[in-house]
Formats: sequence, C-alpha cells, structure tokens
Amino acid sequence: MKSKHTKLIVVGIVTVLSAGIFIVTLRQSIVGSTPSETYTAAVSMPTTTPVSTLPEDLKPPSRLIIPSISVDAAVQEVGLTKNKEMGIPTNFTDVGWYKHGPIPGEAGNALIDGHVDNALALPGVFKYLADLKVGDEIYVLDKEKKETRFVVTSIDSYRYDEVPVADIFGDTDKRLLRLITCGGRWVRASKTYDTRIIVTAELTSFSMSSTLNMASP
Repeated sequence: MKSKHTKLIVVGIVTVLSAGIFIVTLRQSIVGSTPSETYTAAVSMPTTTPVSTLPEDLKPPSRLIIPSISVDAAVQEVGLTKNKEMGIPTNFTDVGWYKHGPIPGEAGNALIDGHVDNALALPGVFKYLADLKVGDEIYVLDKEKKETRFVVTSIDSYRYDEVPVADIFGDTDKRLLRLITCGGRWVRASKTYDTRIIVTAELTSFSMSSTLNMASP
C-alpha cells in the first residue's frame, strides 16, 4: 500500500538503531557504557493462517504487548530523520512505528523499533526481544483497543552492516510485523552495537476489543 517509502527505509535501516540508545543527548555517555549481552537467533518458520477479512479502517497502533517478554509499551509514530534514517522512540520505554509504512494488519511489512538499553546499560523496551520464540504471540492495539494478533515466525540476527534490507523490508502480500532492535557487543570505534535483531511475526486474527491487561498509556 505504501511501497513508495520502501527505498527511504532501505537507505537508513542499517543505522536505524545505530546504538540502540538515546543518541541525541547521551552520545558521550554511551561511548563508555557497558555492552549488552550477546544475542542469538532462531529461524524456524511455522505455518500460520492469516485472517481472511479485516476492517477497512485500521487505525494506527497505540500499544504493543508481548506477554512472553513482559512488554507493554506505548507506540510513538516515527518518520524519517534528516539523514533519511527511520526514526526511533524518544525514550527507552516506548516503541516507534514507522508511520509512512503499513499499519500493523495491513498487507506489507509494518515496522516497529525500540531501544535495547540506555546509556547506563539499563534495560530498554526491547532488551529481551531476542528471547522470543517461534509461536509467541504479539498484540497490537489501537486507541479504541481494537486488537490485531500476530504470531512470531522467525527471530534473526544480522551483522549491523549486513542486514538484508531488500528481503526484510521490501514489498510482500503477507501481513507482517517486523520488530527491530540492536544486540551483540558494543563497538566503540563505530559507536554502535555489532548486531541487529529482526523479529518477524504474521497476522493471525483481529478483534474489535481486547481483554488483555494493559498498563495506562
């Protein structure tokens, strides 16, 4: 639906979370921070059955809930930076949805990123993203608490400068959700973590209301 923005995403995605941390005001502190633990990835691909019908008026996401890793986060809308990179959340507890791409539930790759930690190496919202397992559930809710449910199909780990952006962020007829964060070790010379974690999940159901327990926005 919004594939015209794909090239812009590709330009910046390799550095989308260049440090996995708040690079604007804490850059000097970051250089001396303790690297996060090394991440591993699973790549199994189970079969899922996407829903056949969805409302035509899907609304932008408001909350992201991942029960298995205790994530219940507000969603910020992010665009492109002046360097043509995908924007990141302004804090370590929220996640960022790329507003120029698909809404979660639409056909295509809906993109959500989040910090792995902060300048003091304290856990960020996606600290344990790589601990997800194939089959884990992910819920995206809009402001009216309408719920789209996804199931994890793969957890992949890439060197930060070898992310296959065309494959991961290109056009697709599937209704996919991609979660993005940093991992691996901190490379002081490059001022970035050496790994990118990409979790892929596929839509399985839609509900007009949610029974999940949520934190207040």
